[in-house]
Amino acid sequence: MITRVAEDQWHASDGDLVVGSGDTGRRPDGRLYISIDAWHDTAFDRLAAAMLAELPAPLYTLVDADDADTISNWRRAGFTPHRSERQYLLVPAKRSPPCRPRRG
Repeated sequence: MITRVAEDQWHASDGDLVVGSGDTGRRPDGRLYISIDAWHDTAFDRLAAAMLAELPAPLYTLVDADDADTISNWRRAGFTPHRSERQYLLVPAKRSPPCRPRRG
């Protein structure tokens, strides 16, 4: 069973157990992104169908390029790749002590 539990959130249930959830978020540029986290492909498909039926187009989602299963799930829901980017995790570099001018 799919239930919309909030304006921006859905749950997929199997009896009393929540087996998946979906949510939306609007980016500063106005684009609406959706996300689904489900234990099984069946729950993913049900959540995607319910969300797509209730939300205005266009919709967007983000998927890691190495996550073939999730890409396959979104393709079944009718999504196609639009743009591919590389993301980098940046961490602070080791800092050298500040340079101090020599006296003399």
